[in-house]
Amino acid sequence: PQDIYPPVPVSDLAGGSSAEGQLVLQWTAPDESQGVAPKPNVPVVSYQVRVASFSVDDLGGDTTAWFAAAEAVAPAAPGLPGSEQTLLTTLLPGVTYYAALRSVDDASNPSEFDALLDQPAYVKSLEAGQ
Repeated sequence: PQDIYPPVPVSDLAGGSSAEGQLVLQWTAPDESQGVAPKPNVPVVSYQVRVASFSVDDLGGDTTAWFAAAEAVAPAAPGLPGSEQTLLTTLLPGVTYYAALRSVDDASNPSEFDALLDQPAYVKSLEAGQ
């Protein structure tokens, strides 16, 4: 049967800066399938990471349009569920960036965006180190 269940969404995306112009994103690797019994030790196949200097509110709250317009960042290789994932990317110093992340399983099903319950649009505002 065809896999119709997306990965569990990442729920703990965090960001910061380690040096001038560098942005560090961290999260916990999710389970490969949501809505079914977890597959022990089966990682997602890939991550889709986007960053932009404009917010989703600048696009009328349309997260799909934001994700399509934002710059793709080469993601980290997925680890086993529960492991810490880290991505380091170089951006312009002193600019506020917004970041979003979703994972993709072996059937190309994408997860929802990182769920931030206290912020609409599921996009985090992060400032690259100065």
